[in-house]
Amino acid sequence: MLVKAIEANLEYRNESNKNRVKTIEKDLLQLKVKEKQIAEKNFKNVLSDTLAKELLDENGQKISELTLELDKYRDNQEDVMKVVNHSLSVLEDISGVWFRVDLDIKKRFQKFLFPEGLPFDGENYRTTKLALCIEPEWAMAPQKYLTVPSRGIEPLSPRPKRDALSVKLRRL
Repeated sequence: MLVKAIEANLEYRNESNKNRVKTIEKDLLQLKVKEKQIAEKNFKNVLSDTLAKELLDENGQKISELTLELDKYRDNQEDVMKVVNHSLSVLEDISGVWFRVDLDIKKRFQKFLFPEGLPFDGENYRTTKLALCIEPEWAMAPQKYLTVPSRGIEPLSPRPKRDALSVKLRRL
């Protein structure tokens, strides 16, 4: 079920990125046409060599930037899903994985989960800080206690009628 949610999330992300990819590809085509135009004008002596070089360098820089951005959007969804599936298989058998990995990985994983260490007082292990990924939800998002007014914009709802049983139960 988690894998399906991740796939849906990736698909949504890819859909939202398709428009940007199309725009980048269009801009790249225009820059390549411009590059040819600069070269032709230089060849016909309309532009000096110095000016043509400057214009080609600027154009080349824009092409490089857009190409890098395009590569960023072209994540291979299949590779991402392989990583997700492997990660989930590790999480499903974390105790088995723990016994199979070497000491260095165990130490790094422990340092990640318990950034301030995991001291042992002779009887118990204790820690004051956990990694954010395993910290209890209530500690991560402090609650704001607000008093809700008894009356707001909404009309008053009629009070439910109490039957004899609920009145007796309330007295207990």
